[in-house]
Amino acid sequence: MTIGLGHYLSVGAILFTLGILGIFLNRKNILIILMSIELILLAVNINLVAFSNFLGDIVGQVFALLVLTVAAAETAIGLAVLVVYFRNRGSIEVEDGIAKVELLLTSGWCPFAATVLTQVKDQIRGAPGIRDADVSIVWDEAWTTDRLSPRARDILRFLPPPAAVPDRDSYIRAHLPAKE
Repeated sequence: MTIGLGHYLSVGAILFTLGILGIFLNRKNILIILMSIELILLAVNINLVAFSNFLGDIVGQVFALLVLTVAAAETAIGLAVLVVYFRNRGSIEVEDGIAKVELLLTSGWCPFAATVLTQVKDQIRGAPGIRDADVSIVWDEAWTTDRLSPRARDILRFLPPPAAVPDRDSYIRAHLPAKE
């Protein structure tokens, strides 16, 4: 028995269907949603490579590598956000399409606070099944400079700990990007 184009397309269709079902049947668990997206991208890659082989052209395989590169970068960022979220909350459940994330800054005067808030919010909003993301900064966690390496402590010595920021709300408002 020879494995032909139809077999590859069948496997691709099954994986694509499983990915779609995973997104629509389980909208509460972000991890399953991300795994479902990966199944969809895998199905697309199987089809690209199968058609590339069938047509004797390498273009489909090149596109499959590009899709894999984008998917790997997206997965790395998404999983990093989820790990931080899980450590803070102990759960990665989504309630009514709204993901709630709390971030801990390494310093109360972090110059990247606004950028980090915006990027995390945009990444989470892009996930299927997520209507909105409630991203906030946690100031009362027990983060100290003891968690830094000696070199990092020397470089960041002028930055106060999060608890030392006198007016946290005005600090965040001052560093958020202007609304368009």
